[in-house]
Amino acid sequence: MTSKLLVGLGNPGQSYEKTRHNAGFMVIAELLFRYPKVAVEVNSHVFLWEIDLSSQCRVLVAAPQNFMNRSGVVVSYLIEKYGVNLSNLLIIYDDFHLPLGQIRFRREGSSGGHNGIKSVIESLDANQIPRLKVGIGNGHSVTAVDFVLGEFEESESDVLAKAIKISADACAFFVSNNILRAMDTFN
Repeated sequence: MTSKLLVGLGNPGQSYEKTRHNAGFMVIAELLFRYPKVAVEVNSHVFLWEIDLSSQCRVLVAAPQNFMNRSGVVVSYLIEKYGVNLSNLLIIYDDFHLPLGQIRFRREGSSGGHNGIKSVIESLDANQIPRLKVGIGNGHSVTAVDFVLGEFEESESDVLAKAIKISADACAFFVSNNILRAMDTFN
């Protein structure tokens, strides 16, 4: 049976839990809330579950447990261990170039300055990696690092909650379809 792998990027630990940089983890948490799940691998490097989302394929969801700039090591390991084709991989991560609440699928491209996707591209030696970007807004008054490592404002909570739910819907659509159909539907 074919496997699809959804990987949310973020930083581990309670101090990063509510930061903008953890939007990928937030989408994974929403998927785990929605669908029955079984833990497949839980260790200091990765939290990996299989969710009951599709009868057509095995659906794995992962949250790497090393820091953002080392995400590629875990993604490469998962691809190899579970025999996932790159077209069946979806990386989910924050993007401060997108307005808060907007999402965008891409099938390939550069890192756009995001250290997590940069690590994935380098580890897989490929830039044709399906991805879902979750817009977190842009803090013009602070540095990019301070902005992405900062927490969302209370006034942003409704928009964020809606974006996380739509992102989870988009992930489910990707599982049943492909990146091109997902781009046509959600972009």
